[in-house]
Amino acid sequence: MDAQKQLDTRALELAARAEQRIVSHERECEHRQVEIIAKLDAQKTDRDSLRGEIKESLRGIYGILWKAAGALIALLILALAYFLVRFGLPGEAHAMADAPALHGEAQP
Repeated sequence: MDAQKQLDTRALELAARAEQRIVSHERECEHRQVEIIAKLDAQKTDRDSLRGEIKESLRGIYGILWKAAGALIALLILALAYFLVRFGLPGEAHAMADAPALHGEAQP
């Protein structure tokens, strides 16, 4: 019976030591988890801030692109108006050449 008692005592000692190691390990893991969560929160804040800056920059770029597109459209309209005034509508020259003949006037 003495051997069984020694075996039981030894098993209880090992179990107690294992429990202490597990508790110590859990404390260390909890500490690391708190640090990791804090770092992730800081990174999320940084990422959200950066995302806001990027959105603001893109708004500025889109504004510039819309202004450039508007200016290009205005330039094309002005060029079209210039050529219409300068050269008239397509087919208009032919119609004007035929106009005197329609009114009974002689063509030179």
